[in-house]
Amino acid sequence: MAEYEPKVDYVDKILSSTNSMTVTQIAADYGLSAKALNKILHDAHIQRSVNGQWILYSDLMRKGYTKTKTHTYMTTDGRLECKASTRWTQKGRLMIHELLKKLGINAVCEEVA
Repeated sequence: MAEYEPKVDYVDKILSSTNSMTVTQIAADYGLSAKALNKILHDAHIQRSVNGQWILYSDLMRKGYTKTKTHTYMTTDGRLECKASTRWTQKGRLMIHELLKKLGINAVCEEVA
């Protein structure tokens, strides 16, 4: 009977989630590494690396695609440090999905067996 149940497509999964995600999590949906997805996004003029953090180009900022998360940690010499990282919103995840689809890269769950 499961074969007759409606298939939930990848876009429905994206739209049903409210959490932000790391590039590693999104890349895994496509069988890619975070490094490979970051390169695709960089080559598509979506993001650039600034002091070790990927940030959007100015024309894409303030569109709700990303959030910055700050992580506080203790260094080995006892100093308290902060590091910023970029997390993708579901709106950003959908934008990435549309870009990858145009490039012929499908989500693993969309691949035809």
